Amino acid sequence: MKPEHDIDTAPGGLTVWRNIFGGSIIWGRLKFFVFIGAFLLIGGLIVAFVPI
Repeated sequence: MKPEHDIDTAPGGLTVWRNIFGGSIIWGRLKFFVFIGAFLLIGGLIVAFVPI
C-alpha cells in the first residue's frame, strides 16, 4: 500500500485531484484513470501514424 499512498500524496497526485473536484476519492481515481486512458490513446495514435 506504500506506493499507492505515495501516488495519492504526490504533488499533482490524486489528493490534488480530490481537492479540485470536490474531495471525492472515487471521482479523483476516475479522473486519474481517464487521464491515463487518454494518454495511452494519444500515444497509440502517435505510434500508429508516425511510421506512415
